[in-house]
Amino acid sequence: MSSFAPTSSDDSAGNDSKYRAFDAPGAEFFEGIGKIPLKKDAGADETMVFKTYEPEKEVMGRPMKDWLRFSVCFWHTFRGTGADPFGFPTLVRPWDDGSNSMANAKRRLRAGFEFFTKLGVPYWTFHDRDIAPEGATLAETNKNLDEIVYLALELQNKTGVKLLWATCNLFAHQRYMNGAGSNPDAHIFAMAAAQVKKGLEVAKKMGAQNFVFWGGREGYHTILNTNVLTELNNLASFFRMAAEYKKKIGFTGTLLIEPKPKEPSKHQYDYDAMTVIGFLKHYGLDKDYKLNIEPNHTTLAGHGYEHDIVMSSAFGMLGSIDSNTGSPDLGWDTDQFPMDIKNTTMTVLEQGGLSPGGLNFDCKVRRESTELRDMFISHIGAMDSFARGLLNAERILKEGVIAKQVKERYSSYESGIGKKITDGQTSFEELEKYILDNGSPTNVASGRQEHYESMLNHYPIEANDEAFWEQFWSESVTCVQDVFTLIPAAEIRALREESPSNLATLCYKAVEKLVAAAESGCPSQREQQTVLNCVRLLTRILPYIFEDPDWRGFFWSTLPNQSEETEIESSPLAQSLLNALCDLLFCPDFTVQSNRKSGPDNPEDMGSIDSCEYIWESGVGFAHSPPHNFQHDQHRTEIIKLFLTCFSETMYLPPIADAHTVPNQWIQYFTSTDNRHALPLFTSLLNIVCAYDPVGYGVPYNHLMFTDSREQLVEGALQVLCVTMENESSNHNVSVDGTSGGTAMDAQSDTGGPDNLFVNYLSRIHREEDFAFILRGITRLLNNPLTQTYLPGSCKKIQFHQELLVLFWKMCDINKKFMFYVLKSSDVLDVLVPILYFLNDARADQTNSTLTAYHMVLKESSLFDVTGKTITIYGGCYTASV
Repeated sequence: MSSFAPTSSDDSAGNDSKYRAFDAPGAEFFEGIGKIPLKKDAGADETMVFKTYEPEKEVMGRPMKDWLRFSVCFWHTFRGTGADPFGFPTLVRPWDDGSNSMANAKRRLRAGFEFFTKLGVPYWTFHDRDIAPEGATLAETNKNLDEIVYLALELQNKTGVKLLWATCNLFAHQRYMNGAGSNPDAHIFAMAAAQVKKGLEVAKKMGAQNFVFWGGREGYHTILNTNVLTELNNLASFFRMAAEYKKKIGFTGTLLIEPKPKEPSKHQYDYDAMTVIGFLKHYGLDKDYKLNIEPNHTTLAGHGYEHDIVMSSAFGMLGSIDSNTGSPDLGWDTDQFPMDIKNTTMTVLEQGGLSPGGLNFDCKVRRESTELRDMFISHIGAMDSFARGLLNAERILKEGVIAKQVKERYSSYESGIGKKITDGQTSFEELEKYILDNGSPTNVASGRQEHYESMLNHYPIEANDEAFWEQFWSESVTCVQDVFTLIPAAEIRALREESPSNLATLCYKAVEKLVAAAESGCPSQREQQTVLNCVRLLTRILPYIFEDPDWRGFFWSTLPNQSEETEIESSPLAQSLLNALCDLLFCPDFTVQSNRKSGPDNPEDMGSIDSCEYIWESGVGFAHSPPHNFQHDQHRTEIIKLFLTCFSETMYLPPIADAHTVPNQWIQYFTSTDNRHALPLFTSLLNIVCAYDPVGYGVPYNHLMFTDSREQLVEGALQVLCVTMENESSNHNVSVDGTSGGTAMDAQSDTGGPDNLFVNYLSRIHREEDFAFILRGITRLLNNPLTQTYLPGSCKKIQFHQELLVLFWKMCDINKKFMFYVLKSSDVLDVLVPILYFLNDARADQTNSTLTAYHMVLKESSLFDVTGKTITIYGGCYTASV
């Protein structure tokens, strides 16, 4: 909980005509936004609708709205500016002139009630200083508050929105830097008491159902200047006087205290729920107060999200919840909107609801979310999350399986010596005699934590809850790095361990989306964005599946599907994923240029497309040169990154001998005859590498002025080629076709080539023009780092020479005809000179060793003979290195 706290009013401000326009009767603050509707079948990008929350839907005999009792906090939503310790305000609202004037305060209030009404929440909350500016004296401050309260009552009566609770800001003003009820200065203590007296009167007048105390400054920073006992006694007196005045004026609302472990004070007296409960019981105040729990504070205290809620409920002290979340690793209160509810709603159901408390969204939009729509979207998402949590909790409680087994765990206390213990009818002497008569316990029952967690996972999010799953690929993230930032490794591992069924469904739904997109041809921008986000999500998640031995076979199993017609149901998930990705690499207007000449503007039939007509670049086996498209290159690169992630499973196998004897199933399927795109894929990857010219038109410093979309694509293509060439099958028996005619690669030949089609195709290349194209491309790239000009740094330098050397080595090894062509070519020196350069450059750097080049030179004696001649030609300057 935090609040904006102006120190004085400024009635001269707020006269600008653009702000005064909002003062006119009927002025609309959120123009173009109506009351938020329910739309259960809404798409992923439809975020201005409820997909689960139905206020009148009956849950265990009561409407959903009565269980959840949603409330919007005024301070974050209408006083938050987006400022943080490192940056200025970013949230500029069209009605807010930034002043502390009464006119501006009234505009904020009217905007607030329009927001509450359109969002459909029944309650709101505020601090006194949020709604009315502080005056120069207490009398002026109270006058300001009375004037605003009059307007608030008018708006409450008009809209039907009620006040869940009010509170006083006893922490923001400099006078409260050492606390309010625990302040060492009695004058300040009295000021705080006067402020709370007025706050209680306002709460009664406005029909508040609760009144909250948050002791952000009730604590200390050093024990050297603090009398802890005096401060605690004074704080108890403060609470006692508040309870007495509440009764005196006839206020019937519940008094609540909100725990927090730290920040702003280093050591706060209301550390967590049990600390506050102990404090209240010690001072005899437990009958007058309950707790308002903020889960973000609970996690800052080192507990689980729901801990303080459960503990307060167990003692009958849970009054209300400030529903938010945060990042415990940051160490401060970030007040984020809750999208993962865990066990909170089950506790609410078990204790029969929160009334007269509620779920108050003590949350703020991120400082980067500057549109008015963001205010709605954040609340809608959180309300839908709680609604899903409530429905899930209802299922768990109705079935009663977990409750039954928990009861059985404590069954020994229902009779005999156990019942005497719970009834307080026994003693140490009797218990000792019981043990002497019955012996020491030998059969200690297991806590079965994993069993209970597995049972909870029996209630996963339904696979057909499209509204929930769609949110994972509906965001407009720009690159895979954004996904890596948004989804931390710890969260993926936690999902894997705590909710494996949800992780499995997430992967399945992502693959399902890709399969559907591959079948439809991605005709719309929305579908293309969905594909990219699914690809990025899987790229992020797969390594954490591979690292766990129990999950490694997951993608090679099948999962149930609601639709019986889809291919994904009958084939392993990995095959469906690879097939879809290969299809998408030849998807017109997404990764390749459409060949459609005429006809209606409809997507091409992906099932009938001949992908050999869509090879990415001219060269081996393909003469046509397609136009260069920046977006197509980006989309290809994203998919290739996912391919490489899939192929990386071998990296996560244990370092034992037989762990690496089994071929990589991903690569094996990708390079097999089951992949109908194997030939055009191999040709596209090879041609895109060999046709790449990083220098371009030769304009100096062109790489600094223009973005090169090809470099990442070429590097990814190179890595895929290297990885697939290494996965050779056992019957690798490459023949050399000495004929000069025919096609570049005879894919239909039955001469018994290797099962790995990529190796097979590479071994069958035989035309000299193809060899010339490949060699020219490789030498151009290998010599790139050696390029020198009179302008330092004017030429673009590539960073993938090691992959190039591996590819060149594999080509010489697999296709002997190509190796002999290289040896007799006049370009052989253009290969050997950069190899020697790399050897010399990396000889002292073990982290950048080019041992591949050593192996290649030593392996092929013919090349080694030429190397000796080359060394002589170039003056023997590399002799020592070799």
